[in-house]
Formats: sequence, structure tokens, C-alpha cells
Amino acid sequence: MTASINAYTLGRLMLMVTAALYLLFNGYSALFNPIPAFIFMENLAYAIVFLAAALRYNSSSVRMTAALIAAFSAGRVSRSVVTAVGTLGSLALPHLPLLAWLVALSIILAVTVMRR
Repeated sequence: MTASINAYTLGRLMLMVTAALYLLFNGYSALFNPIPAFIFMENLAYAIVFLAAALRYNSSSVRMTAALIAAFSAGRVSRSVVTAVGTLGSLALPHLPLLAWLVALSIILAVTVMRR
């Protein structure tokens, strides 16, 4: 027996995981490696938005909005990977998984909007 998951279900799951990971990272940073207050609050805002989107997931406009927010967030993260002058940033390596995840989330959510 093989288990398969469709894009619709995957999108909701990814939104919930994304929200949880933003909160967990904030918790980790509060305990072990403080980050600037702005980044902490930005992460908290993303967690709230993505969790709210997961809860209101049946609406295609909510999924599209979440896709745009994830894409915007990926753009913000990309500045940590590649600097404005085209060199690798000092925090490139730790930000690559987040960047890849946010791009994948954006694509999955956009696919769910186009298919429903």
C-alpha cells in the first residue's frame, strides 16, 4: 500500500509546519542565540499569518494570499543568502533551507489555487 498526498493537503501541512518552525526558532533564539527584536517580531507575525491561513485554508483567496506572503518572505530571506552586490552573505548557509522551503511553499500554494 502506498500513501500519496495531494498538493492541496501538502499546502495546508506546510503552512502549519512553517508556523511552528517560526515559533520554535524564536523560542530557540530567545534561549540560546538572541536575534534582533525586529526579526523576532517579524517571525512571530509570519507564524500568525501562516497559522491563520492554515485554519482558513478552504478559501482560494486565503491560499493565494499565503502564497504571496511566502514569496515575499522568501525575498526577504534571499537577502541573507545573496547580497545586493551579488556575493554570498555571511549567513547564507543557515538561510538556504528556509529559502528553499518558502519557495516550495509559494509554489505549492499557487498550484492549489490554480487547480481548485
